[in-house]
Amino acid sequence: MEKLRELGLEKRAVFCTSPLMRLLSHNVLRNTAKGVVEGFPLKIEAQQIEVRDTEPDLPFMRHLLPTLSFPCLRSAAKDLGLDVAAFPESLTEALAQDEEFLKALHKTLFDVHVLEGALICPETGRRFSIVGGVVDMMMKDEEVV
Repeated sequence: MEKLRELGLEKRAVFCTSPLMRLLSHNVLRNTAKGVVEGFPLKIEAQQIEVRDTEPDLPFMRHLLPTLSFPCLRSAAKDLGLDVAAFPESLTEALAQDEEFLKALHKTLFDVHVLEGALICPETGRRFSIVGGVVDMMMKDEEVV
């Protein structure tokens, strides 16, 4: 930890050392196997979920907004039984400035962890297991391009 502190990375280390599958991770994961055209968004089949409260960083959330797929987020919310209506279909400038929305989005993206279950490709049905909060996205030899 001392080395991380010297490099100014101690705050980032929290994210690096916590391998749990967050909805932020889910927002970018896709099946990249040979022959798959889209492979996104992966359906979440959660068997165990945990919520770990963290302090929201609103400037970081504003920076992150343009990179998010809101349709994917809505799909994840539906898969987890969350209120889909709470998640917009697309981002508006008003939402980008709404602190309560940013706090709620932070909670959804960073605090909800899928500990056990699977991610399922919508195109092929391929299952990627989640064990101990870690997604196994390793491809089989025949799936590699």
